[in-house]
Amino acid sequence: MSRRTGAPGAALALLLITLCGCAVDEHADIREYRALLDDGAPPFAELDAKPEVGPLDSMLLASLRNETLSVEGEAYIQSIIERRRVAAAFLPTVALSPTYAFRDDAGSNQTSAFDVPIEVTIDVNPVSDAAAMAAAERIIEQRLALLLDQQDLLLIDVARAHYEVVRAERAVRVLENTLAVQDERVRDARGRVEAGLVRPLDLSLAESQAAQTASDLALARSFVLNNRTLLGFLTTADMTTRVVADGFETPEALPTRQELRAAADLRRQDIIASGRRVEAARSLIQVAYGQYFPTVSLDFAAFLSRDTDPTNLDWTGLLRVSIPLFSAGLIEADVREALSLLRQARLLDSLVRRAAQRDVDFAYDNYEATRERIDQLRVQVRAAGDALQQADGLYQAGLATNLERLDAQDRLLSAELQLITAELERKVFYLDLLRTTGAIHELVGLRRSAPPEPRRDQPDPTPLTEKEAPHAAAR
Repeated sequence: MSRRTGAPGAALALLLITLCGCAVDEHADIREYRALLDDGAPPFAELDAKPEVGPLDSMLLASLRNETLSVEGEAYIQSIIERRRVAAAFLPTVALSPTYAFRDDAGSNQTSAFDVPIEVTIDVNPVSDAAAMAAAERIIEQRLALLLDQQDLLLIDVARAHYEVVRAERAVRVLENTLAVQDERVRDARGRVEAGLVRPLDLSLAESQAAQTASDLALARSFVLNNRTLLGFLTTADMTTRVVADGFETPEALPTRQELRAAADLRRQDIIASGRRVEAARSLIQVAYGQYFPTVSLDFAAFLSRDTDPTNLDWTGLLRVSIPLFSAGLIEADVREALSLLRQARLLDSLVRRAAQRDVDFAYDNYEATRERIDQLRVQVRAAGDALQQADGLYQAGLATNLERLDAQDRLLSAELQLITAELERKVFYLDLLRTTGAIHELVGLRRSAPPEPRRDQPDPTPLTEKEAPHAAAR
């Protein structure tokens, strides 16, 4: 007979409370990483309603809706969940474990018993679990840095796609104007041939050049459509008919190369993520070494209702301390693996940092080279325009051939298209320079909190000797 009345009702109430505590708000997880990505950004609907979008608008549209960032954001949330799972090692697990036992003895006497215990269990390795918690913290910081780095990469990809649309449309306008002039010259050459003033060869050359320009124009229009489709894919917005504008000017002066390198070393998110990977690997070595230390376990049970003998038992407890004496080399293998992971993380960190310096140098050199190239191309366009005017005047006076005039026209068209490409490339190279130094998000108005300082106060662990290991003799 149970010595507690009303206990089943209390147990049922406790069970209902436990079930109610299991609700999960998944939208809160989404808001957590979106708040980090969208800080400072206007609403998507406000940007999407603009009839004309500049490069900064396109970058913001992509940052707000592109699924790539959400995928990386979920990885960040998963690292937070893993930290909570690791922290659970310091907390007890509580379970309501009702049991109903019944039996039939040889005398056909049936007996039954109903017990309702609340069981509390905790297993803690203070050294290993504390190190695992530190590793989980570093991994969260790593995933956050990777999330922000993915945002930077997306921004520069969108900027490139945006300026490809601008370049293709400017090329279309130049080709349309050139084709209109060439068609007029074809008509003029046809009239001159009919009047017997020029050779049929002149007409054929003019028609050939006009046909080549028309072919280039069709290809440029195809590039416009393709690049608009790509831009719409990246921004998740309809870019079919919207005006894609330039609307951005590069500064006259840049910081020095060394200043840009120093900024990249401090602010680039992939470098920050790499440093956190090293710190996490360092903590994982402590996790592996911590297996040499004792593990403390506590099992506690309190009875809400008890029918089994002794019925007057209120609670039981068991405290265990487990000291590893022989692990068949498993702990040693874990330690070796952790040391290998740390060496690997350091090598990757060195590679990432060198790659960042290379990216800064590439972007800086490309930007400076493009500036000089633009100056020369402007001279070339001006000279090619003068040459075309002279060739046209001499042709009208009968002092030059039509081939010379057509050659001058080709040179002007080529120089104009090269100048358009160089001017837009310069802007893309500047944006890439901002990306390589970790500052492109500031240009579009996004805000980020300063990254935490790396933990340099803890020296790297060194392998334990035979005498230092708690179970060295048993090994």
